[in-house]
Amino acid sequence: MTILDRFSKDHPDRVADIKIGPGMGSTANFLSLLHDPRVAGTWVAFADQDDVWMPHKLTRALGQLKTCGSDCGVYASRSIHTKADLTPLQTSPQFNRPLRIGNAVVQNVLAGNTIVMSPAFASRMQGTVEVAQRHGVPFHDWWVYLVATATNTFIFLDDEPGLYYRQHGQNVMGAGAMRRFDRFRKLTSHQFSDWAAQNIAALLDTEGLLSVEAKSILEALVEWGSQPKKRRPSLGEMGIYRQSRRGDFILSGLARTGLLTFSGMNN
Repeated sequence: MTILDRFSKDHPDRVADIKIGPGMGSTANFLSLLHDPRVAGTWVAFADQDDVWMPHKLTRALGQLKTCGSDCGVYASRSIHTKADLTPLQTSPQFNRPLRIGNAVVQNVLAGNTIVMSPAFASRMQGTVEVAQRHGVPFHDWWVYLVATATNTFIFLDDEPGLYYRQHGQNVMGAGAMRRFDRFRKLTSHQFSDWAAQNIAALLDTEGLLSVEAKSILEALVEWGSQPKKRRPSLGEMGIYRQSRRGDFILSGLARTGLLTFSGMNN
């Protein structure tokens, strides 16, 4: 905060306000910022404290969103993973399958530190914050992906990296072999199932915001979770998928073993 306060004093024309979040983790902090009335009708970019934006990040994001017009609402990009001293390690994965609600319910592909939202979509997101907080959605960027796909909002996922993403022991969600193992461990535990159920319950509580397709899929998943395993259709048949065949295989295994359900959370 000391650095931000000093920057604000030196550049009053560039910093409108510095707001302290609730101190309950990154998701709660970002959601509280989205809830600020001044966010409505403005361009919004999430910024993590330890990443380095490339010079073109914002101009490229706004250019892409403005090019595709009112249909576009969300921009996100790949990033270059680095060591703490910014030594490059690798580029984040490229996702080639469609960005639809059938993917969003089981996977987040939008890196929060790269997200930029149009004024119209920022207002829409603001209207979902209280619901998200009430249901305890696990990740703010996943929530953006869910709301965007559930409302047929076009997402521009840029292959061009827009920032350097530092990897260190304090990352909430990092990259690399150990982070992949940690995500796999969570995926194959009930924690992932609980996260998915929280997200679905929150979406179904958004008061008519959902597209007909999204509502149908979400309600079908809740019903699927309450059925005996032997009677359930495959998730693939229901249009549920991850961004890789390996991910689909793991998802299918979770469904067969009963480690994955989309019901049972409090509404």
